[in-house]
Amino acid sequence: MLQEKEITIKTPRHGLKITCHVGFTTVDKLNIKKDQFYAMCRLGCRNFGNKYSCPPFSPDLHSIISGADTIFVLVLKIDLKQLSGHGYLDYHILKIGNAVIKPRIEKMMRSLESEFGGRFLSTGACRLCKPCQKRLCKPCKHPDKMRFSLESMGVDCNKLVMDVFGFPLLWYKEKKAPDYTCVVCALPISSDKREIILGSCSGIIDSLE
Repeated sequence: MLQEKEITIKTPRHGLKITCHVGFTTVDKLNIKKDQFYAMCRLGCRNFGNKYSCPPFSPDLHSIISGADTIFVLVLKIDLKQLSGHGYLDYHILKIGNAVIKPRIEKMMRSLESEFGGRFLSTGACRLCKPCQKRLCKPCKHPDKMRFSLESMGVDCNKLVMDVFGFPLLWYKEKKAPDYTCVVCALPISSDKREIILGSCSGIIDSLE
């Protein structure tokens, strides 16, 4: 059954290979560091207090995953070396990579969510509105569609990906693009849905090409 699959995404200028990784963990194995991630967001992220999907507005994780015993994990990974040799700055290489995988993983997770219920755990800040209505001191326009990221609720995504898939997340450092970049999402489910969700995910992945 599907655990990893490579697909090619065509953009106006490139045909980019993306690897889709799917796996599972259990709720009790999640490494949650809410206080640590809250402090990191408060001190180092401009979205803190300025986006409804970010701390301090993100809820306790257990309020989202209540009733589930299993976490379905989906990672989209793109090798950024595919974009070298085209005259891009390293920062732009990373932006292009993220622009390819972020909207696609959200589309996949919303499809799975509609089939299996619950609320998926997203990657990064909500991108439904620009700017977020919080910056305008207005109520959220899409409270039914907004999703909170794993890290905003204190989940150590690097450890999660290492534990489930065996490779680390990489970041942009010292103005250098990493070898690859990833986006990570998850969906709380019951353990008896494992095989069914793998089948559904396989079909969704095929539809991306």
